[in-house]
Amino acid sequence: MLTAPSLTIRRTPRLIRRADPETLFVTCTVRGHAVGEQAGRQADLRIGDLMLRDSSRPYLTRFGSGDPAGGRLLSLQFPRSMLPLPERSVRRLSAVRIRGDRGIGALASQFLL
Repeated sequence: MLTAPSLTIRRTPRLIRRADPETLFVTCTVRGHAVGEQAGRQADLRIGDLMLRDSSRPYLTRFGSGDPAGGRLLSLQFPRSMLPLPERSVRRLSAVRIRGDRGIGALASQFLL
């Protein structure tokens, strides 16, 4: 769980070359607003929304700015090998907003929270 008035998380190619744990992150916005970028896409996340990120590719996540109470993100990290999807599928799913107020997104969001 990350809580901060404002925070930017940046995973650069240099950091990836230095160490890549080959993990995936499922991030859920608990409080405030977050923006995630990866693979040329940008996801604007509201409370309860989910997003997938891949540690093997550069990404940027910003949250908490503009909210006087700050922001809070819950991030579940797991080995990439646990999600048996081809590379192209993981790439296609990264930094895509999964709405937390309907369907499988609502179910997953409530489970994580």
